[in-house]
Amino acid sequence: MALALGPAEVVHNDIAVIAMKDGRWPEAETELRAELTLNPGYGTAEYNLAIVLRREGRMTEACEAVKRAIERSLESDEGAKAERDRDCAP
Repeated sequence: MALALGPAEVVHNDIAVIAMKDGRWPEAETELRAELTLNPGYGTAEYNLAIVLRREGRMTEACEAVKRAIERSLESDEGAKAERDRDCAP
């Protein structure tokens, strides 16, 4: 319904956040990937994708997603950097 109301920019991310709150990780991943297709520079969507991938136990992919999030728009976010260090640890 949200997509029908207007521009899709960041709507997929918002839908993903709702899915994440309900533990619907595959649905959240689908929405986040749709967001990143429309808005590839959106670091928040990459960060949320990293959270989803971590919850699914896909640590290599989570590491890459959090790195992209920091590169794209979260370079000063110390929390994101701490998650990168944790997710990307050998």
